[in-house]
Amino acid sequence: MSEFAFENYGQLKSAVAEWLMRQDLEPQIPVWIKMVEAFCDRELRTREMIKRSRTQATGQYIALPDDWRKAKNIQRMADQKALGLMAFDEIDRYREALRSGRVTRPGAPTHYALVGNTLELAPSPTPEDPVEIEMIYYAQVPRLEEAEAEGAVVEGVNTNWLLRGYPDIYLYGALVHSAPYLKDDERVGVWEKLFKEAVIAANGSDADSRFSGAPMVRRGKGFGV
Repeated sequence: MSEFAFENYGQLKSAVAEWLMRQDLEPQIPVWIKMVEAFCDRELRTREMIKRSRTQATGQYIALPDDWRKAKNIQRMADQKALGLMAFDEIDRYREALRSGRVTRPGAPTHYALVGNTLELAPSPTPEDPVEIEMIYYAQVPRLEEAEAEGAVVEGVNTNWLLRGYPDIYLYGALVHSAPYLKDDERVGVWEKLFKEAVIAANGSDADSRFSGAPMVRRGKGFGV
């Protein structure tokens, strides 16, 4: 937890402007904040990002949640059995092994692959024999700009869990992303160090953040081909 505390998006933007001491850069601040959020989607893994989504699978593919960023665990709800992760070309080999009879067909999906914005299951369930699948995943950081647009209607506060719990990530990250405008500003190196330390501290705050999903199934292993 940082010593900084910004109650909302507006206060964060004001703080960034104050630290920069450059009022002419205020129009760029929302862009830098969005760049911080995009960075966190890629590099941050905390318990606050973990979400669950359940769906009835009736075919080969199911849609990923809109805020999906990375799998933590995919499992069948009936027996809580985790599905193994495969590359998309490996799941094709597995499916062919099932069709040819080289592998005995199990009664429910045992593996999955990420294909675009979908989860591909193998073996595929059918409409006559659907399978409930639970996706436990890391979700993207809720966008502050969107919260500002909807906040008055939704909750009256333009904030999110990242701003409440890790405000230093937002502040130092926005300052770092201002570097192309600041050019030779000697403060950039300090901000980069503080930003990196804040991200490392956040990732280390929860041991579960070190696990990103089921192990990859390698070629020729796991299905007898």
